[in-house]
Amino acid sequence: MREGTSWYVFAATHEQMLEPVLGANTDEVIARGGGVANPMVVQSGKAEVALSNVATAVWARDGAAIFEGASAPDIRALVGGLNNV
Repeated sequence: MREGTSWYVFAATHEQMLEPVLGANTDEVIARGGGVANPMVVQSGKAEVALSNVATAVWARDGAAIFEGASAPDIRALVGGLNNV
């Protein structure tokens, strides 16, 4: 995921919303790979929170072929139902 993509802009907006509540320097937006890569980024401990789609999060949890045998059984959803997908 490169800076300027919709995922990056969404994450940066999320950071701006959290900063007044949590304080400066408590979160960082890292360009990693978007909704497909993010469940594995969290599972590996490289991030504590990440954005993802429902489908790709389920695929990651279940170790679908797209993840080449890896799985993310420890990820959890914080928010859902934001779209009709």
